[in-house]
Order: sequence, then C-alpha cells, then structure tokens
Amino acid sequence: MEIEVLATLLGVSLAALVAACGAGFRWLRSDFRDLRSHVDTRFEEQITTTSTQFATVDARFDRLEARFDRLEAKVDDLIMGLARSGSLIDPQPPNSASEGGPHEDEQGGNETAA
Repeated sequence: MEIEVLATLLGVSLAALVAACGAGFRWLRSDFRDLRSHVDTRFEEQITTTSTQFATVDARFDRLEARFDRLEAKVDDLIMGLARSGSLIDPQPPNSASEGGPHEDEQGGNETAA
C-alpha cells in the first residue's frame, strides 16, 4: 500500500473514531441531563409531599394546642368557681382540746380511772 492511501485510511478511521466518541459523549450527556431532571423532579415531588405532610402535622398540633387551651380554661374556671364559693379553703385541723379524738378518749379514760 502506498503511504498516501494508508494516511487517508488512518485519517478517515481517526475521524470516524472522534465522531463516534463525540456522539457517545453527547448521548451520555443527554442521559445525564435526563437522569438529573428525573432526580430533580422526584426531589421536588418529595419536598412537596413532605411539606404537605408537615402542614398536616402542624394543623394537628394546632388543633391539639387549641384543645389544651380550652381544657386549661375550663380547669381555671372550675378553680375560680370553687375559690369564690369557699370550697378551696383548707379546713382547720381539729382542735385536740375541744373535740377530743379517739386517742384522747382512751388516755382520758385511763386518767380518770387512776
């Protein structure tokens, strides 16, 4: 073979190899772009779902907090009502000299017998 023909064949094969590599890189790039857009879409959907779930949980906590506030108000009203009626005043301990408990009766009975 002549050198010119060999150089031409080598040039053509090298050009075909470069074109094939370029096409392969372009194909990989489009695959990566599609993969990235797919991942981004799934990530955004997950964020949206997560945000919706957090909003639902926040709403539940708000309702629970409102219920606790209402319960606290009812308990406060009950305590205030009992305080106004005098039911919350601590009873005085019985006066041992005037009322005489069961132990005093036994002691008193022994003292009078002696």
